[in-house]
Amino acid sequence: MLLPFIVLLPFLVIILTSPIIANGCFEVERDALLTFKAGLHDPGNLLITWHGPNCCTWSGVICDNITEHVVMLNLRNPYDLFYGDDDWDLDDINGYSNWESHAFTGEIDPSLLSLRHLTHLDLSNHFFWNNSFPNFICSLENLVYLNLSFSSFGGLIPHELENLSRLQFLDLGGSSFTGLIPPQLGNLSDLHHLSLSAIDIYHPFPVLASDNLS
Repeated sequence: MLLPFIVLLPFLVIILTSPIIANGCFEVERDALLTFKAGLHDPGNLLITWHGPNCCTWSGVICDNITEHVVMLNLRNPYDLFYGDDDWDLDDINGYSNWESHAFTGEIDPSLLSLRHLTHLDLSNHFFWNNSFPNFICSLENLVYLNLSFSSFGGLIPHELENLSRLQFLDLGGSSFTGLIPPQLGNLSDLHHLSLSAIDIYHPFPVLASDNLS
């Protein structure tokens, strides 16, 4: 009688130790997103669809079609004050009002670390005034795209960004960073796009490993 149980035991272990999926969404990833949402003030209700069991259907959340892990968070403010000439158009009253009424404020919760398969993170064009760069992002080792531009982050640009060895796109422009550009950014050999425009930081610009940088 013990033989069937012994044969099935490895399969039972796999089932019991596998992440729990709730209707197309891993429960740990869903909980992480809800914790992240709780740390934000969302005046424009950009996250109004963030409820229910399947986080893969929420606005701005994209899951892998096969694994169903969250791989992209595209949460850019749909209203943009930046028009391509490194100037904020504060004379456009309606544009400013639209931007302000849709800009996140609050804190970026490190619960996002639970999104271990995340490759794309866009939190650009919000208003995280006086918030330092959320250093935990430097541990999201699968990121290939990171856009925190024009979201009013301040303090130093962390040298730990070099840990994101797969990074291909990095935009930190239009923020309130100070100090030096970390020379460690030059170690990002896969980086193809780097923007540090409209930032009051000291040069020299780091020597970059990629020959295809734009």
